[in-house]
Formats: sequence, C-alpha cells, structure tokens
Amino acid sequence: AVTIGGYFILAQMLSYVQALVSLDLSNSHLNAADARVLAFGLVKNRSLQELRMNQNSIASEGATSMAEVLQSNSTLLLLDLRSNKIRGLGMCVLTDAMTGNKSLTELDLRWNFSGEKTDYVELALLDLQRFCFRNLRMALQKYCCFTTKLLTRTASGAARLEAIRDGFANQQAASRGLAMPIDRAA
Repeated sequence: AVTIGGYFILAQMLSYVQALVSLDLSNSHLNAADARVLAFGLVKNRSLQELRMNQNSIASEGATSMAEVLQSNSTLLLLDLRSNKIRGLGMCVLTDAMTGNKSLTELDLRWNFSGEKTDYVELALLDLQRFCFRNLRMALQKYCCFTTKLLTRTASGAARLEAIRDGFANQQAASRGLAMPIDRAA
C-alpha cells in the first residue's frame, strides 16, 4: 500500500506535470488524509480530465478536499467517487463546489450513503445532476460553435452546413405533421 509520503510525492508531481489526462486511484486504500494531500497537487493541475478514486475510504472529510479541487480546477471532466463512505455533509460540500465549476460533466457518487435518506441529501443529488447537465450543455455548445466556424470557412463546408440545417428543419416539419419539405433551391 502507498503511504501518505507516497501520496505527497504524487501530489507534487500532479502540480507540475501538465500532460497527464487520466489518473485511476481506485481501490488504493485512500483515506481522508490522503485525499487532502492529493488535493494540493490537483488544485494546481491543468491537464487532468479524468480522476477515478472509487472503492476507497475518503469519507466526507475527503469529499471536502475534492470539493476544493472542483472549485479551482477547470479541466476535470469526470470524478468517480463511488464507494467512499461519503455521507450527507460531504454531499452538500460537493454540491456547493459545483455551483462555480464549469467543466465537470460526470460526478459518480453511487454506493456512498448507506441508508441515509434525508431531504437535503436528495436535494443535493438533484443539484449535482443539474450542475453536470449544465456543464455538459455548455461543452456541447462550444463544440457546436467550433464545428460551425470550421464548416463555414469553405464553400463546401458552408454548403454542408446549410444541408444539415435544411435536413433538421425538414425533420422538425415532418414531426409536426407538415408535408412540405423545405427546399431552398425553389
């Protein structure tokens, strides 16, 4: 097993290495103190997109450390915290952190609450889902705008974009029961 000193070295590496895209620390026997040490490096990292920490024991205290990461990190897209013994307080702290986070699109918290059914936990889960959907929608809008700009730079790209728009309009018209397809050539 890795000691806290090992996680300290990993945290230092994470703060400097800017090419790491995915890190899997699943089933690594992480506890809250280890998560706290890792958070120091993750806060400074600007390349990591996927962090898997499932099947550890970071609990609500470790979730608080991961919430600090979410507040400052703008590259993380996926955070997997399944089976980490996170309770209601940790859930609420993560929800608060997601208010300002604009990058994370998937936060997996399954198998954490062990029978805890309170209104605030259910509301926090709904809020987390809403924040992830918001971030996904923003990412898709950026992608669509980028694709549109690329297509309109060439004549053939502009023609393809127009064909895509016409096809979409025809599909919408058909779904509303309108028989006349849109034909720009007429």
